[in-house]
Amino acid sequence: MNYKIMRITLFIIVIAAMLAVPAFMISKGEEVLNKGRIYIFKAAPVDPYDYFRGRYVNIRIEKNYVPVSPDTPLDFKSNEAVFATIVNDKDGFAYFDSISRTVPENGDYVKVNFSYQDKNKAYLLIPFNQFFMNEKLAPEAERVVREALLKRKDSCVIKLRVHNDTAVIEDLLINNMPIKKYILSLQKK
Repeated sequence: MNYKIMRITLFIIVIAAMLAVPAFMISKGEEVLNKGRIYIFKAAPVDPYDYFRGRYVNIRIEKNYVPVSPDTPLDFKSNEAVFATIVNDKDGFAYFDSISRTVPENGDYVKVNFSYQDKNKAYLLIPFNQFFMNEKLAPEAERVVREALLKRKDSCVIKLRVHNDTAVIEDLLINNMPIKKYILSLQKK
């Protein structure tokens, strides 16, 4: 009898853990969207649609690097976790200003991975490069983003929210219009 109660109890604990993990991940993302500070990054041309990964818009931040002095080699290892500080330029676009192994004392920052240093740039592996959307709209969004970036480099931007060291893409904007609204306006024409 005790063995049966123990198995049922263990089963309930496992089920609770299975439900708790996704709930925690969702709540963390929602916390960032509700409390996070907004940054606008310029987008860069996207890769072609990848059928193996699912329905999302694959995006890349144009300035996925930190400026560094060419005569100062960095001692970071490839794929090492670092903290990148975010600042805005005179036009209001965000970029990464510095990287460190320790949490910066002030300003907003995100946890990223160091990729490599090339002369005066330290390239970063950015974890927010996928914008998930409605399954039917994602392929059209990929096409629209690609065309917008070919026509005018700054016509597509990423609206990112940052809270603590976590970043969540809130929206993808084409000519200052949310991507979903932009696609729907094209379909009405």
